[in-house]
Amino acid sequence: MTKRNAWSRAETAELLDIIRTSCVSFLDGTINNRKGQMYRQIEYEMQRRGGTGANRDARQIEHKWKNLKFGYERYKSELEQHAANDSKSWLSTLKPCEFYTELEELFSVVEQRTATAVVSGSPEVETIVGIEGVTYYDEEFVTEEGQELAVDDDTVVIEEIVYDSQDAIEFEEPVAGPSTSKASSAPLQPAQPAAPKRKKLTAENMDGLLLRICEMQKQHNDTFNRNQMEYIENEFETFREREREHLLQLKLDLEVLKQKFLARIQKIAIGEGGANEAVEETVVGHEAKRRRVGTGAGRRK
Repeated sequence: MTKRNAWSRAETAELLDIIRTSCVSFLDGTINNRKGQMYRQIEYEMQRRGGTGANRDARQIEHKWKNLKFGYERYKSELEQHAANDSKSWLSTLKPCEFYTELEELFSVVEQRTATAVVSGSPEVETIVGIEGVTYYDEEFVTEEGQELAVDDDTVVIEEIVYDSQDAIEFEEPVAGPSTSKASSAPLQPAQPAAPKRKKLTAENMDGLLLRICEMQKQHNDTFNRNQMEYIENEFETFREREREHLLQLKLDLEVLKQKFLARIQKIAIGEGGANEAVEETVVGHEAKRRRVGTGAGRRK
């Protein structure tokens, strides 16, 4: 597990400010962030500002943002749990989330934009100009290749594998004869453009299909491994926090016991009779036991 440098409060505040001002479109799904475009944009913006976070790369920004989001969601769920079980004494004390207010404002903006898009019924991104197979959008520059990648991969594979067996069948058009004079006198309808034929499943297409499936499987494995490592790191950080809290509580308990012990020693040193009282209590206890033992022996006689 690689060791990461800790983020200062100023760097985290700058990160949240950049996300709030220029990356909301990534959070509400207007722009695709599958390849990490948002983190590279934040990295460029930090370098342009030249602040304390100018030396952060896209990988560190991605880890920090996901940790902030994970802490926000966990704190919000704990708040809901406390609100639902306010009278229960077994609930643990809430640990405050440092940037909860900023994150709450950010996600409220995202929810408002998403609700507005759903009510309007039209997508946020609108096509302006299309030239030579390249489409320019308001928010980003997308080629035909990028549009194909945005389609569901499973759908693409199914379309390549499942093909219509009737594509190879060619139907002969009926020839107009003398018996169809009435039909020929009717106005001819404009011919509809023929639908493009799908590619046949050949050995070359099969090789390309297998290569694409292997690439998709590799991307899926990489994504799964990355998410698994992030989950393990988050759980490890949570465990370390609980361990630190437990050690702090032990130190506090030891300090309290130490103060009580010193106070008792001080009383004994002053001469308040703490030691004599303890000795007298011990002697009285032994005498009572002897009396009970003697009484029992007399009864047995």
